[in-house]
Amino acid sequence: VILRGGQAARLCVDIAGCPTRVSCGLQEVLPPLVVHAGDRFGNRATVAGACEVRLEGEALSEDASGAAAAVTAKACRRKLEGSGQEAVFRGVAIKAAVEGVYMLRVSCVSRKLALEDATLRLQVRKTNRVEAVEILEEQLPDKVEAGAPVLVRVMLRTEDGQAVCGVSWDQALSVRPVALPPPPGKGRRRQASRGGPRLDALLAAAGCDQDEGSSAGGHQSDPAERRWKEVRREGEGAGQAAGPVLEVELPGWSIAGRYALAVAYTELRPRASVYCGAQEEEDGAEGEAGQGAPEVLQSAVAQLEVTAGPATQLGLVGAAGEEARLTVSNGEAVAERSLLVGAEGRGVKEAAGADAGGAGRVRRLHAARAELEERRAVLEARVDAAQQSFEEARRGSKAAQKAAEAACRPLMHAPCGLQEAREQLQQIDQKARAVSEGEQRRAKLGRQGSDTANSLRQCLAWQEADLVGAVAELGTVDDDALTRTLSWIIGTTKMLGAVVRSGKYAAEASRRLREGARGRLTCHFLALDMIQGCSAPDAERPDPRTVPRGGTATTRGARGAARGDSPELVELRQRWLESATAGGADPPLQLPMPHQRPLSDRADPAENARWLDATGLVGPAVNLIRPVHAGHRRTVWWALLGSTLVFDRGENAVEYRRMCTQVARMSCPNIVSLDGTKLMGNGFLSGEAPPPPLERMDACFGSTRPGDSAAFHELREEHAALEAVVRCFGEADAANAGLTGSRMECEQVVDTVGPELQRVGEELERIDAMLKESLQEGE
Repeated sequence: VILRGGQAARLCVDIAGCPTRVSCGLQEVLPPLVVHAGDRFGNRATVAGACEVRLEGEALSEDASGAAAAVTAKACRRKLEGSGQEAVFRGVAIKAAVEGVYMLRVSCVSRKLALEDATLRLQVRKTNRVEAVEILEEQLPDKVEAGAPVLVRVMLRTEDGQAVCGVSWDQALSVRPVALPPPPGKGRRRQASRGGPRLDALLAAAGCDQDEGSSAGGHQSDPAERRWKEVRREGEGAGQAAGPVLEVELPGWSIAGRYALAVAYTELRPRASVYCGAQEEEDGAEGEAGQGAPEVLQSAVAQLEVTAGPATQLGLVGAAGEEARLTVSNGEAVAERSLLVGAEGRGVKEAAGADAGGAGRVRRLHAARAELEERRAVLEARVDAAQQSFEEARRGSKAAQKAAEAACRPLMHAPCGLQEAREQLQQIDQKARAVSEGEQRRAKLGRQGSDTANSLRQCLAWQEADLVGAVAELGTVDDDALTRTLSWIIGTTKMLGAVVRSGKYAAEASRRLREGARGRLTCHFLALDMIQGCSAPDAERPDPRTVPRGGTATTRGARGAARGDSPELVELRQRWLESATAGGADPPLQLPMPHQRPLSDRADPAENARWLDATGLVGPAVNLIRPVHAGHRRTVWWALLGSTLVFDRGENAVEYRRMCTQVARMSCPNIVSLDGTKLMGNGFLSGEAPPPPLERMDACFGSTRPGDSAAFHELREEHAALEAVVRCFGEADAANAGLTGSRMECEQVVDTVGPELQRVGEELERIDAMLKESLQEGE
């Protein structure tokens, strides 16, 4: 026997060595996840057409405590590709705050495929993994003298708070001192260790790369000579061990200035050593995340200042005053002489044999001015680039916000943020699950022992080609109140009638029933060739009222809420309108309605508005039934219901008829209401008893299958709209975060470059004054 996989019904996820559960730390990267389609037993199956799957961004806790773990990957959307129809998610990172079992979920985003989500149980627990490296700045001096050694102390924090086992500190820890450019302003404030800048970000803000910063330090120590030793445990004496504290002594610097220190920790232990402090599960198949490249953690940057040592050289300073001039050079030969200009010692090389008089001085000043102009252009370009990046981030944030607003516009209850949208999406999922699991209401075909019911059942038992079916079974209505009202309008006798194709067959079937039961069995027949069908054109879905100025069901529901109707009534009216024509074999009929024409120009505007709005109108009765067979709306149901209108309450029906006959001076069709009021076309108010509950009715319509009902399709559409809203809100939050980072970066660049730009401008003004003075002396 060969058993093949069945029809694709679910998604399955495989990961190396762990078919059912994965064990990982609070922050870890999983091996590649392989997703494929399978039948309901998990066997591999193929899907027709393109199938796109998505890795959910959150893994919820299995114990329903509300905890969630963040899930990120290189690409969160993949398609089932290749001969095996697989999708591979790489670089899946898990980040959880507390221990527990989390459910990693992969869902299908293709609307044409109904596949169950794939889940993977993640056993998340604290490990001995080092999660943070901190420099203890309270024990690091603010200033040291050139040549003096520096003692650096570092604290390592682990997830489980236990001692780091099996680590060679000299191989795992490394410290890197880097010289920084002088600060733009006076004074210095050291960056905090927790949440401080990284070393590469600090160098980028200073305008130099890492190689340039490293070579300017004047620090000549060999990394092999640094020896780390453990001092004590952080938290000893307080009953809480956060991690070990280690120290290393760095040789002194030979050049004064500002320096940045960063300590890096490289995880060189195998995975078994990292999990040495975690308690393993006793039962169940469980796997572990694979061992990848060594993880490197870098501490925040700490800064210190190296001051100059004892004086060993003398410098010459010019006298104060504008008339006192001092020419400083570094050579006796004219060919090798550099004239030092400015406070920072900028020099211009004199050409061999050049004139040392006024013409040579002017050329040197022009050369210095050109160099300063080039420097100013570089600084201005950095500022312009930062401002342009900020403007692009601002435009992206505004576009993402507009996209989120556009996605929320079709929803009646638009969420205000990402969290509220996720909550609404979860509620829609629960409602859709409840609707799909509900029971289908069957059509009632009379009481047992009734002559009419027995006659109908006998006709249906013939199963002849000319017999179409019972009236109660040729249409469906999902709403209970609407089912009760429409069944009451048609009547039990007609609901238990049979629809046939020809009048000749109807006469023959009636004769056979009378002869077989000696005239005691009776059954009504409706022949299709004897019906004068409705000539009205078909209307476009999904507007069952066919009122041009009435708007869609959503806008009319909003209008009802503005009139003061209860939320329950507004929701019922929308559900009736949208479910009546969401399915069925025929579209609704575009029937001429009395209130489609406005009243005279002399009428009261408020009264005219009430007339055009048709307060309480549910719709034409012929449009509120979902036909089972094509063509029956304008034949069978038109013959049984005609132009009857359905209203929600009796007072609204009476007011509508009064407006038709007394104000608009036009005829009005039959009107019924959901509370049991019946107004005939000639003005009589029927005194019949209101319709009984569905349980006590002899004949009534059935409902559609829960999965095919209009309510289920409406929830699916709302689910898709909310998914788009969640995606847009996520993009908007990411854009806002990028905008904040771009703004901070722009402000940092302006604060760093601004003072230097001011100094360059002042020096250019001074050189221009010197040029002007030299030209006047030459004249």
